[in-house]
Amino acid sequence: MKRIPTEWCADEPFQRRVKDLFTEHRQSIFKRTDRMFAALMVVQWAAGIAAALWLSPKTWAGSYSQTHIHVWAAVFLGGAISLFPVALALLRPGAASTRYVIATAQMLMSSLLIHLTGGRIETHFHVFGSLAFLSFYRDWRVLVPSTVVVAADHFLRGMFWPESVYGVLAVSNWRWLEHSGWVLFEDTFLVIAIRRGMSEMRDIATRTAEGERLNEGLEQRVAERTTQLAASNRELEKEVAERKLIEEQLLHNAFHDGLTGLANRALFMDHLKLALGRAERHAAYRFAVLFLDLDRFKVVNDSLGHMAGDQLLVGVARRLGAAMRPGDTVSRLGGDEFTVLLNDLNDAEEAEAVAARLQSELAPAFNLGGHEVFTTVSIGIALSGEDYHRPEDILRDADTAMYRAKMLGKARHAVFHQAMHARAMDRLGLERDMRGLVERRELFLQYQPIVSLATGSVRGFEALVRWQHPERGLIPPAKFIPIAEETGMIIPIGKWVLAEACRQMSRWQKLSNLEAPLPISVNLSGRQFLQPDLLEQIQEVLRETGLDPRGLKLEITETVVMENIETATHTLEQLRALGVELSIDDFGTGYSSLSYLQRFPVSTLKIDRSFVSQMTESDGTAEIVRTIMKLAQNLGMDVVAEGVETEGQRAQLRDFKCELGQGYFFSKPMDGDAAEALLLNCFPHAGTGNQVLNFDAPPLHVAAV
Repeated sequence: MKRIPTEWCADEPFQRRVKDLFTEHRQSIFKRTDRMFAALMVVQWAAGIAAALWLSPKTWAGSYSQTHIHVWAAVFLGGAISLFPVALALLRPGAASTRYVIATAQMLMSSLLIHLTGGRIETHFHVFGSLAFLSFYRDWRVLVPSTVVVAADHFLRGMFWPESVYGVLAVSNWRWLEHSGWVLFEDTFLVIAIRRGMSEMRDIATRTAEGERLNEGLEQRVAERTTQLAASNRELEKEVAERKLIEEQLLHNAFHDGLTGLANRALFMDHLKLALGRAERHAAYRFAVLFLDLDRFKVVNDSLGHMAGDQLLVGVARRLGAAMRPGDTVSRLGGDEFTVLLNDLNDAEEAEAVAARLQSELAPAFNLGGHEVFTTVSIGIALSGEDYHRPEDILRDADTAMYRAKMLGKARHAVFHQAMHARAMDRLGLERDMRGLVERRELFLQYQPIVSLATGSVRGFEALVRWQHPERGLIPPAKFIPIAEETGMIIPIGKWVLAEACRQMSRWQKLSNLEAPLPISVNLSGRQFLQPDLLEQIQEVLRETGLDPRGLKLEITETVVMENIETATHTLEQLRALGVELSIDDFGTGYSSLSYLQRFPVSTLKIDRSFVSQMTESDGTAEIVRTIMKLAQNLGMDVVAEGVETEGQRAQLRDFKCELGQGYFFSKPMDGDAAEALLLNCFPHAGTGNQVLNFDAPPLHVAAV
């Protein structure tokens, strides 16, 4: 048998539980045995009546053999013996008094049966059987009244009525002791059996209590584990729900723009692919792609900050979404670029009408943190057709049309046609061919003289870069310079122009043997001007070429200078400290503040050719030129008029007291040899004065050549 832990034996609650289980078990045995004896009493009563009817006449002899006496004894005496314990067994099962009454009644019933059978020896076994049945109670105390009843019955009836006990008329007076001895002998073994049964019951109670405790511990652990599992299950369900939300969010993010919530490029391309498939299946189905780009969005970012820029993008997205039909798709590709897929169109005019409506929707001001901001949009339109089989192609063409709209002045829309694609491919080819053009020596410089409007003397040159393409021929600057600015190729091109112009002017100054250096003007692009090592580059070029710094005049557009005034002022001051002359190019075409202009260490303003060309035809333009002249005079600056092409323009500029000019009226740009010949013709000897040009003669560079 498994040993019980020692600590449990000393555990009072455990011992109390063992006792309770033992008591419950015994009480259950008492009740079951009471019910068993109740039934047994009724059976024995019936057996007594049967014995009185059939066995008594054969057993008894003499005057006492009258059957009716035994029958009445069996009926009444047996009933008296049986009914009371049966009633107790039914009304008070398990009570100690019930057990003792049943034990006494059972022995009396045995005596009655022995009497009714005439003391037959076989009937005496009923006593031993009754004692054995009484041992079912597992209570040795019930054997005491039963043994006393047997001994008293045998003693009294053996003394006064021996034939009713032993079946004979004369017996020894001590015969009852023999019978009592056998009863005590059986009682001894029954008591031993009862004690062993009681011990087993205690063991059972102990094991049951142990099992209960183990079960309680197990149930507690199961409950704890169940609680843990329930908590884990809740956590798992929460994690699954969160993961599902994350997956849904990731799926949404994969196809939507994080800032505006609009469809992104992936979702838009998917919808566009479906539209192309539908167009292939249904010939009557038409759609269009609108490519939108905000005009001057960079100004908002640079002035109000990127947070304001993001607010503007969100506001634009909301207006676009509200203006479109439910079946159309609005997306943000990135930056300030948006696209719209228009489904089920009737004709191209409908797409243009939508583009015009979008421009009207975006026209009202946006409130960005208390600032009212107005923006316009350039829109490119690509219409569906048989030529499109890939979504990338139609999106590309819409983008091309959008850039065409920007080139036409922004704040408008343009419909794509094949000529735009040809221009785009041509541009792409130029970008490709531009790589390495400096190393391939495809660039060369031309020089346009800057002359005195009063005397006609040469006062300097402007270096102009040209590209001689091996296959395309001469490419004008207006075609490749903007591309170079966008791609960054303007940096190596600008370095080469600066070095080549300085080298050439250094040579000319040595050949002409001038006392005062003749300046050469070189344009600095916006990207060049923002180079952190610009000062070192210019110093190195001047050192390598040996050019007097006074012979170099750098031209910067006013737009570049005004983008970052503090930085520009510092850079200009450093350049001026080198002795280099500075000039504001294309003055009047950009935005400049007069309060800042006087802070810049510049010596020359160049009037843009757009003003000079219209000066004789428009009084307003002439007044602008006059104002620029007065401004320059007040600031102590020289003025150079660009694009002088007629005698009337020259004369009017002289009336405005403009000192210098350049243009086709004086000379077209010329190559280095022609410019050198002009210099030698103008300045044959050092210090002899300046050559006066004849304006009525053919163009100067032709005469010089």
